[in-house]
Amino acid sequence: MIASGKKTIEVRSWQTAYRGDILLTASNVNEDGCIPGHAILIACLDDITVLKRKDLKKACMDSLPKEKNYAWHLSNIRLVKPVPVKGKLHLWECNTRVKVIGGSEK
Repeated sequence: MIASGKKTIEVRSWQTAYRGDILLTASNVNEDGCIPGHAILIACLDDITVLKRKDLKKACMDSLPKEKNYAWHLSNIRLVKPVPVKGKLHLWECNTRVKVIGGSEK
């Protein structure tokens, strides 16, 4: 949903001080339009706020979770040529070069 531009808020239970480009990886679970275990896009992480009801539509959610969560506000979403990566649950340094589709290597 992020790749299509429909979802511009990613919801996480944690936050980070990092702002800037992040490489997003599809989970190992097979989902429509994704290649499990592959980096599929780059997005700019602009801000992180406490998840509020007003964020639900942009997060493609119907209701707030019971526990406190954070809204990761994303912009400048760019598809990349899928690259197999071993994702992690927190931010991590990617040493693999990725090619933005219609752009250059990052």
